[in-house]
Amino acid sequence: MIEIIFISLLFIPIICMAEDIRSPEFYSFMTYFWVVSLSSLGGFISFLDKLGRRKITRYRALRLLQEISVAAFTGIIVFFICEWANLSQLITAAFVAVSGHMGNRALLLIETIVQKRFKVVIEEGTSNGSKTDNQDSH
Repeated sequence: MIEIIFISLLFIPIICMAEDIRSPEFYSFMTYFWVVSLSSLGGFISFLDKLGRRKITRYRALRLLQEISVAAFTGIIVFFICEWANLSQLITAAFVAVSGHMGNRALLLIETIVQKRFKVVIEEGTSNGSKTDNQDSH
């Protein structure tokens, strides 16, 4: 009995790869590396732009860390969206870099699209000050 369980555990990864399951854990380290690097570079360029326009005057190191973190997160989200849409690698790379440069603005754009697409209503100003999600009944 134990042999059957052991053998089946050995074949699960092979079966999953044969079915071409597209899931976050099946992308290689190098794929994530270039996505995070490209989007972080976009975040760094955004930081330099804000610094040059004197929009950042204090806490520069913290703001740099914030820009790069948000850019990396946004880049990964946009990468998954591009993979879902079966876009080519070149256009995906361009979208990842631009979304990294956009940072919070890209996240707000994605949030707006999700709200419109799935009819999600975000109520602000609740009694405890947090946001709550409500779906329309359809």
